[in-house]
Amino acid sequence: LTSLVIPKSVMSIGYKAFYECLKLKSLVIPKSVISIGHNAFKNCPSTCDIRFDKTKAEVYAMEDYPWGICKGAIIHCTDGDLTVR
Repeated sequence: LTSLVIPKSVMSIGYKAFYECLKLKSLVIPKSVISIGHNAFKNCPSTCDIRFDKTKAEVYAMEDYPWGICKGAIIHCTDGDLTVR
């Protein structure tokens, strides 16, 4: 799996859903996603281009943020970028 566009019909991404997708380079998450399970993207590359159709505040407010994304990953939000620490 190198690229993933989550459909707008999806509201939740489960626990470890994409755990260790080591070749993931591009990820698009629609605004419809309101919950992302613990470690959903754990061990995915920090260089993955992540686009989330939410504001930075909305992403920060999500339970279990940053979902296990590698440190240094950048999440592109509608109002700017977040760097996972």
